[in-house]
Amino acid sequence: MVTLPFVAESAFTGLNSEVGQASFVLYISACGADASNLQLMFAGTPDAFQTNSFANTATIGTATGVSLRLRDVYSNILTPGVASTNIYPVFGSGPPRGATIVLNTAYVQNTTNTPTAGAFYASTILNIVY
Repeated sequence: MVTLPFVAESAFTGLNSEVGQASFVLYISACGADASNLQLMFAGTPDAFQTNSFANTATIGTATGVSLRLRDVYSNILTPGVASTNIYPVFGSGPPRGATIVLNTAYVQNTTNTPTAGAFYASTILNIVY
């Protein structure tokens, strides 16, 4: 689980502005001998306005005008249901083999309307392609 900070509505500056950034690391281990490279694909509910970000699925007291954006360490957007454009190398010569991948996430203003405060929840399922 990645927890983003609380942010003020006034922190958003317009469509596509990102605030409340947080970094996290994926440690992928126990890769088979045949795996030399990985791609990531995050499944989840795409936002209706910004389909390259994840929808707020909170059901009570919901924040509006925001969605969740994932980026890799190179700032490439990780779009829901689409394999990453970057290929991540698997390291190690024999068990354990794996990869360490740094990712970033943030709230993104998804319309030209000013976001409103409220609950925010988004979930994703990570698929690893190799």
